Amino acid sequence: MEYLDVAWKHDSADYSIRTVSEIDAQRYEIRKLDYFPDGRIGFATEHQHTPGTGLSDVPIPPPDINDPEEFVVAVISADVFERLWQFRMAADDEKTSLAVAELLRLAHAHRWDEASGFFETLCQHHCEWRPLDNLVAALRAPLEAVCPRDVVREIDTCLGGTRAFEAGLQAALELAIERAIHRSDIAALYCEYFFDGSEASSADVFLCQSFTRTDDDWASQFRQSDVISGPSIHALLNYDPERGLDPVANVIASVYAHAVLLRCFCRVMNVSRQTGLPIGFAQRDFPVTYL
Repeated sequence: MEYLDVAWKHDSADYSIRTVSEIDAQRYEIRKLDYFPDGRIGFATEHQHTPGTGLSDVPIPPPDINDPEEFVVAVISADVFERLWQFRMAADDEKTSLAVAELLRLAHAHRWDEASGFFETLCQHHCEWRPLDNLVAALRAPLEAVCPRDVVREIDTCLGGTRAFEAGLQAALELAIERAIHRSDIAALYCEYFFDGSEASSADVFLCQSFTRTDDDWASQFRQSDVISGPSIHALLNYDPERGLDPVANVIASVYAHAVLLRCFCRVMNVSRQTGLPIGFAQRDFPVTYL
């Protein structure tokens, strides 16, 4: 068996689809997952499939997929495919357990980059799964088990009372939407949060004049006047080895805080799609450049 991860590269995120497939010796699909831009995750087998997803009737990859201008094809392991498949087939409560178990496994192995990457993948590829309250609640016990009380209390103080943060983010998005409605040059709205080591950094909203959806992130262009400052985020959310926590505690504290932040974004964005424009969000780890 072979396992492929195929990303479609298009000008519009409305048509950006990602497919993960299990391929047999004759290069026909056995199982398949499709990640759609609206958050749906379709699946297909020989005997069962969801609307919009089916097994290909030609060997994979067909010749057109070999065009690097249109597609990015990567080989993944059987283990990665099985975890993605298991996650798609699980019920919401099982998804929570699987996600927490995997995060903790990576945390206890001191594999911070992989834990961070897994969480980001969870957010990007499983955006149809929104019981984020469950994920936040499920991370509380391991957080309290490894972190001093003052750290847990500080996280709760900074983001535990999330309503004020959500209100500030929604106000920034509503202002961005109001501006975008009256302008034909806006292609997307984008929320980014950035930690610069200060006590508080902001979650800003960008009115993008162009954007490209890459494998892992958005590349966008905007003017400085089209950046709307949002609410502050405490720097505790950043991975910070100087805090004196052991690596496991650092990972769990950071993942927990990011889960709370993600919950805020999802709540706001679910009620802020009046424009029909693509809306994205991510952590920015590079300096902002303006047109």
